[in-house]
Amino acid sequence: MDTKNAYAPYGYHLPDQGVLGFNGEQLDPVTEHYHLGNGYRAFIPSLMRFNSPDSLSPFDQGGLNAYAYCQGDPVNYQDPSGHSLWKRLMGVAKPPKRVEVLAAVANKGVFTKLVGWHGTSRKNIPSLAKGLSPVYSEPHRQAQGQGFYVAPTPEHAKTYANAYDDGVVLPVLVRKDLNLVPGVGYKKDVFDVVAILPAAFEVVSVRETVPSGVTPAELPRTGIFAKKPAPAK
Repeated sequence: MDTKNAYAPYGYHLPDQGVLGFNGEQLDPVTEHYHLGNGYRAFIPSLMRFNSPDSLSPFDQGGLNAYAYCQGDPVNYQDPSGHSLWKRLMGVAKPPKRVEVLAAVANKGVFTKLVGWHGTSRKNIPSLAKGLSPVYSEPHRQAQGQGFYVAPTPEHAKTYANAYDDGVVLPVLVRKDLNLVPGVGYKKDVFDVVAILPAAFEVVSVRETVPSGVTPAELPRTGIFAKKPAPAK
């Protein structure tokens, strides 16, 4: 084949550039969509998303990025079938080390919405800094079930930190470009205690200090506590 085509990261190209898509699949001449997984899902270059949520995704019930392609980063991730969301599926070509460092700084900068405060042991800081995991989610020990619990104020969180000899209160942040889905990404009771649910663990960050430019996440209460005033203090 002599024709050469250029494609943007999400597969967009001008109409006169040919019919072979960025993933090697045939472009649908009617819808102008690309089909992955032998027609399992269709990708829309103009919208940079799929036309349906992924049934094999952990977000199938209505959570975050159900329609996204490679977590919104097709340059560094690969996903031929449209199924995988795991970060370990890296692209063949690794970016230069300098680019990786700049990307890491940029990723830290997007966490600018303050959810609340978490009281814990100082020795847990290194593991919390790497991200939330099911280790911090015990369904039978908390009022709102499984989740990572966040207090509304540092004083409230301090009551939990005081259970440790080396107790510390840490700020909990969520990405500024995302809104947590009530009941899917989090739960919030009448005391404004937030339980971050496992579906949202990847978009929440626990820090040692509060970064500059932080604003309140202002998550509404959920379930039977929705729209109810807080109890009088």
